[in-house]
Amino acid sequence: MQLPRPVWLDEHATLRDVASSMASASVSAVIVGRDGAIVTERDLVCAVARGDAPATPAVEVATHETAQFPEDGPVVGALAEMLHAGLRHLVIVDRRGVPRAVLPLSAAAAFVLGLAEVPSWISALRVVLRVEDR
Repeated sequence: MQLPRPVWLDEHATLRDVASSMASASVSAVIVGRDGAIVTERDLVCAVARGDAPATPAVEVATHETAQFPEDGPVVGALAEMLHAGLRHLVIVDRRGVPRAVLPLSAAAAFVLGLAEVPSWISALRVVLRVEDR
């Protein structure tokens, strides 16, 4: 699975910088600072809900102890780790521990499901979701 290089911002990046970078690169997480901390869309939502200013340093809302997975590991292993730990993003690192990519749960699942043999009748199924009015 080929992943794009991560969007990596320096330790002076603000929440506005992170949001702008995510939007322009069409990613849901970026790496900030020298320690390879990660800021996700969820982190931005929580920061806005708390009332953090756009000029707030991104490192203040970042996750500094990130879950990491080796770049030469199997995608199904990365997906299993994400599901087991309840993660939406996994930092992919090289042998030295340097972040090489950020793997979103959706990309890992799509890749693994794309490899699975799905019976042809599955595509014929329709599921209807109903929202009850209360």
